[in-house]
Amino acid sequence: MSKRKYKFTRKRQSQAGIASTAAGVAALLCVASVTAIAYLESGAAGKIIAIPGFLALLLSLLGFVKGIKGIREEDTYRLFPWLGFILNILVLTIFGWIYTMGW
Repeated sequence: MSKRKYKFTRKRQSQAGIASTAAGVAALLCVASVTAIAYLESGAAGKIIAIPGFLALLLSLLGFVKGIKGIREEDTYRLFPWLGFILNILVLTIFGWIYTMGW
């Protein structure tokens, strides 16, 4: 007979945390692709990559806010909110670095 695993808790996954993680992953992929395209074009990719880059910035800001909301929720697991928060901080740091370096 198999052992049954019971979980006696009311905790659940944070929906805001899951949204934050999804936004962080999407923004990170978008920034990586935009940066790769700009590198392959030797910096002459033009305005065509500015729109996805700006949308990635907005997505990262949204994910950052959702991550903070997810961290503040009670009776939820903290994995996804913290993962999303860290991913979005990473993307925002990359944007700050790119802006500072003048790319």
